[in-house]
Amino acid sequence: MRQSWKCFTMPTRIKTQKAKVQSIAGYTGDTQDMDFSNRALEPPATTTPSLIRRLPTYDPRNTASDQILLHQLSPPLVGPQPLLTNDTMEDEEEAIYGFRRVKMFEMAPSDDPKLEERRQRAIYAKKNRDMKKREVGKLQHEASALRAANEQCQANLTHMYEVVEDQQRKIEQLEQYLSDTRQQLRDRDEQILNSQKKMSHLKAHLELIADGLDENNMSRRLLLSLLAQN
Repeated sequence: MRQSWKCFTMPTRIKTQKAKVQSIAGYTGDTQDMDFSNRALEPPATTTPSLIRRLPTYDPRNTASDQILLHQLSPPLVGPQPLLTNDTMEDEEEAIYGFRRVKMFEMAPSDDPKLEERRQRAIYAKKNRDMKKREVGKLQHEASALRAANEQCQANLTHMYEVVEDQQRKIEQLEQYLSDTRQQLRDRDEQILNSQKKMSHLKAHLELIADGLDENNMSRRLLLSLLAQN
């Protein structure tokens, strides 16, 4: 009795799985080649996606230069890049594609209110961009003028520093000359003072000699006349 129950329930289970697969996959054709066992409903063994290791190549013979990993970082920019605006982007597109598109602010007035509103906004944005460009150009011109003035001031300041250093050297030389001259004057004063002292001592000796001689002595008269002159 148990075996007959198994034979009755297994086809029913297979039919149920078959109906589920058909409803999920939307299959309406022949189902003779399909696997409706439990093995068919199990997920595949490897579910992790494979990593793309390089970009697609166009030359199958040249595969050495195609080993570029997708997760590598882009090289840094060499210098400051210009600000991309709508005008510059459109100019680049014109240079690339070789034709010029009619811009929204260049269109004629339209009866469509939405299109006219977009045109007015484009005109307003164009005016703002032009005004900002003029302001940026004016500021750049002022900045260049200020840089030139700053360079000129730096050159003048450097020249003034050189002049000040030259004058400072001259002042130091004059101070040294004055110091040397004062020292020479002091030395001369000392020499004169020493000479005066020697002369006073010599005069005192001559007076003593003259006093020791007779009044009628010729040498005494010569000494007295010499002392009277000094």
